[in-house]
Amino acid sequence: TLRTRRRREGDYAAEMGADPWFFDAALGIAVRRFQSRHGLPEDGRVDARTRAELNVPAAGRYARLAAARVRWRWLPRDLGREHLFVNVPAATLALVRDGARVLGMRPVVGHPERPTPSFTGPVTAITFHPAWSVPARLAQEDLLPRQQADPGFFPRLGIAVRAPRGRRVGPARGDWAALGPGRFPYRLVQAPGPANSLGRVKISVRNPFDIYLHDSPSRPLFDLTYRTLGAGCVRVEEPAALVTALLATGRQWTAADTDARFASGTPLTLAVPRGPPVWVVYLAAWADADGAAHFRPDVYGRDARLAATLGLPADAAASRASHGPGSGAAGPTGGGDSL
Repeated sequence: TLRTRRRREGDYAAEMGADPWFFDAALGIAVRRFQSRHGLPEDGRVDARTRAELNVPAAGRYARLAAARVRWRWLPRDLGREHLFVNVPAATLALVRDGARVLGMRPVVGHPERPTPSFTGPVTAITFHPAWSVPARLAQEDLLPRQQADPGFFPRLGIAVRAPRGRRVGPARGDWAALGPGRFPYRLVQAPGPANSLGRVKISVRNPFDIYLHDSPSRPLFDLTYRTLGAGCVRVEEPAALVTALLATGRQWTAADTDARFASGTPLTLAVPRGPPVWVVYLAAWADADGAAHFRPDVYGRDARLAATLGLPADAAASRASHGPGSGAAGPTGGGDSL
């Protein structure tokens, strides 16, 4: 059954061996090719996550492609001679010049509870060693409980507590137990440094959502298969390379300049006049140059809603099963050839 399905979908072209029940090298290659097209760990093993994706019916794939086609129509044909392209479901980031990808990397994007919005806007500035003004929701729901449990939490992370008029409030003086969501009249600001959540650099982008690109001290996150783990902004895997590429346009700026700014520890903001547009899109399905279809989890459920709007069967848009840490349940089944 596995061979038949892989052959029908173009992943398996080898001849069947003498023993059809033997999981040979050719079938392992076909499974890895399938895993690559679906954003799964490419280990050739038919584990719970791979099995769930194998069992998504053709109607489900059709719905995903139909939704992607609509989303492509929403985009202009010309995204700009130079632009940044962030695909949230794929968790990919590319710098494109004259139609060619000159730089690619893995970002960390927003968690389904803190989704990264779709938008476009130009890069406006690059700030080395930025301070972080913590968003109110993040301050109240995530950081405040940790401070309540550990009074030394804010000082260790270099987080200052500021009153509405900007006056600094000593954390030890705060009555933390009485505070909570809706009862937090303060603003949290994290000073630049090794623990700063924005890392060594912030790339400002004009948009109505206060979303920007930034470095991160949590480097192991970039090695994960599923990287929808952030609070909405886009963390970039290779900030030095990206900053150098952005600043090299229109000025004499080299990788050595970026390294020197990173090493200095001194805050500095450089304006980027006529910065390239950043396109943050939601494309959970696409075809590569060879015509092979790729699919990623509908991490925010947007394709399911779009498929319903298009009049496709509600269950046909499902391709979210077994994606994400700790998930092991089987996904939708595909009828007679289900695995």
